[in-house]
Amino acid sequence: MGLWECFSLAINSLRVNKLRSALTLLGIVIGVASVITMVSMGEGAQQLVSGEISSLGANLIWIQPDYANTEVQKGNYKQLSLQEVDLIASLAPDLSAYSPQIAYGQQARYQNQAQDITIGGVNEQYLTIRSLEMESGRFISELDNQLARKVVVIGKGIADQLLKDLDPIGATIKIGDQQFVVIGVLAKETSTNFTTDNTTGDNYAYIPITTAIRLTGYTSVPIVFGQTADARRMSAARTQLEQALVTVRGTDHRMRVDSQDDMIELFSTITSVFTAILAGIGSISLLVGGIGVMNIMLVSVTERTREIGIRKALGAQKGDIIKQFLIESIVLCLLGGVFGIIFGSLGSALIASFAPWSSVLSWFSVFLAVSFSTLIGLIFGVYPAYKAAQLDPINALRYE
Repeated sequence: MGLWECFSLAINSLRVNKLRSALTLLGIVIGVASVITMVSMGEGAQQLVSGEISSLGANLIWIQPDYANTEVQKGNYKQLSLQEVDLIASLAPDLSAYSPQIAYGQQARYQNQAQDITIGGVNEQYLTIRSLEMESGRFISELDNQLARKVVVIGKGIADQLLKDLDPIGATIKIGDQQFVVIGVLAKETSTNFTTDNTTGDNYAYIPITTAIRLTGYTSVPIVFGQTADARRMSAARTQLEQALVTVRGTDHRMRVDSQDDMIELFSTITSVFTAILAGIGSISLLVGGIGVMNIMLVSVTERTREIGIRKALGAQKGDIIKQFLIESIVLCLLGGVFGIIFGSLGSALIASFAPWSSVLSWFSVFLAVSFSTLIGLIFGVYPAYKAAQLDPINALRYE
């Protein structure tokens, strides 16, 4: 018996028992839809996190306390001074730019308007490192830092809320109890799903780091951002910075060097693990659906005992019977897989409309769903097909 004939018989059998076939399909549909939904949402989350990290800047690398160190967790560490930052940067030739940063919360006022903002004390290279864009005015200059000027570059959100329709350049705003002259406004940033209102780029204000140190009394910086001109030199720059830390601070410096690649790899691993766990949970329902397929196929074998007997009496071999029932099982599961992909896509799109990230349906997910459905049909169709092939034709013809 040819495959096409077996396929036609399988379709005909499913059409004869529409309700039973539909109920059997339901288990496979739910299983495949669950897997598709979980994987799509997981891949969407992974892309979002990777995009958020990439948006921090290009070829970004940074030095910060090693918070995995137990002594650091106890507070037994010393942050880097500006002099140490300059010395460490000078020992890393692959570092094209660097900027220490001090960040703290403060209230900004202009006349009767007030807004809670985040202040970032940085140097003139920070704009390039973080790939920020100016809407108007200029960024902090080297001279601003040398003279510790009270100048500020504000985010678009601050300009819109505090200064409204006024030209912000040259305006004097009060930050804390100090007067600052606005020298620039940053271009509006794309909103992020992981930050609160006062910590988005639009609600950041940047001042010279020397000014921040003088006003806050800080003598050190918690983080230093760096950048390489070539992404291929990231690894070399990291090694140079790690060696520079040892040179400047000794082996027990309790600092660490991280990069965008490290963060992307870490979060990709985390989201991949969670996606795999969720997909595994969804696969359980798919296995349950497979058991349902096997049960229905066993019922079908019993109901079609006389048909099997007649076919054997007419010369059908065991292989023909096995082939027929296996194809019927596979077709049933494949149809469930197709509908599962459709409903899974719709389900993930519905969830994405409420979630802070979009779903991503990849061809790999579709291929995986189709392959797994076929495998389920094959595995759970073997026993019913084998049982049908083993029927004695004489006894089968006597079956009522």
